[in-house]
Amino acid sequence: MGGDDARSRGSTDHLETLYSSTRAYRRYRATATGNATDAVPVAEIDVFLLRQVAALYPQIPAVMDLAADATHGASAAVWAECTGVSRVFLARAGGGEGAGGSEEFFRRMAEAGLDADTYRCLDTPPVFPAPPGASADGTGGQRWDRDPVFCVLAASEAQATELIARLRRLTEDHPDALVWVLHVGGVGESRILGTLLAQLGEMPDYRLYLPREISPFLHTSRLALVARRDNAAVADVLARVAQFYGGNFQFLALVEASIEAAQREAELRARLERLEQDGRDADVYRLETGYRREEYEQRVREYEQRVREYEQRASEYEQRVREKDRHILALEERANYLEQTFLPWKESYIAGLEQHIQNLNAGALRRASNAVRRVVRVVRRQ
Repeated sequence: MGGDDARSRGSTDHLETLYSSTRAYRRYRATATGNATDAVPVAEIDVFLLRQVAALYPQIPAVMDLAADATHGASAAVWAECTGVSRVFLARAGGGEGAGGSEEFFRRMAEAGLDADTYRCLDTPPVFPAPPGASADGTGGQRWDRDPVFCVLAASEAQATELIARLRRLTEDHPDALVWVLHVGGVGESRILGTLLAQLGEMPDYRLYLPREISPFLHTSRLALVARRDNAAVADVLARVAQFYGGNFQFLALVEASIEAAQREAELRARLERLEQDGRDADVYRLETGYRREEYEQRVREYEQRVREYEQRASEYEQRVREKDRHILALEERANYLEQTFLPWKESYIAGLEQHIQNLNAGALRRASNAVRRVVRVVRRQ
């Protein structure tokens, strides 16, 4: 990537947890006023997945969000305080309150105390790569002609046809982009999924990924990803995400316990702050918080010990399997040796027996013939 803002994956990058990756997103959601029943929901597991894929992608991507209108800015808040993306463009995909180009999103970001320096509002989606001499942010700064692009789309089930039209335009303008579609239901219940599958039948260079299919841990995800078939990085990144949750399912229990402990700790800290402000039994409550934290940490250590024991048992089992494989291989080699040694002998022995039988038959015929001649001679003499 060129320009002053060029960055690469560094030693400071780290993979977030489900809890830490959704912290900023929850702060943004807390600023909502009224019931936004018409907003397309963004599940927290999908926030986690989007940020994980961005963190693991070989290059730091730029994000073009055309879902801010439909999600009332929630899809853009996914990337708040995220070091895994270089810039987030809020492009209007249609009218409506809470559209990406309005000031509502930035007001809520400021109210939540979130940094919005990486965000840019555009009336129309930018085209990547940028034409010569142009810049994607309109400031004369860095060109994004070599940045990978993550595009985000969302629509209600009733707007499935419009969403497909946007998808076609995106793939024409950005052939190498990764297009994320939010809130895609299951097979047989989602018109969006059915329309996507039908459309991709006419786009042989692209394929559909459903992250919920790569691991049981992600079964509640409602994300869909459309990417080029020749983009090997997509399959590799999704495989790495799946590996985090593979193996013994006790790991999932450990993750769940860690998340519960972190959430409980956050709740206790917030309660402690309120008690300190009110001047009520702050010292006693600190002792209670410390005791409970030690209890959760002890449980986490026990889960870690169990994981190590399961790994040890798995290693021993693999060793026994390898020994059995070697024994089977030795038996196969012995059988091959016996077959190669005794098969020629068996064939020669059978041939000898057949020859002996033929000799016996010939001798018997001669003796019978001689006996008949003798009888004939005797008869003639009489």
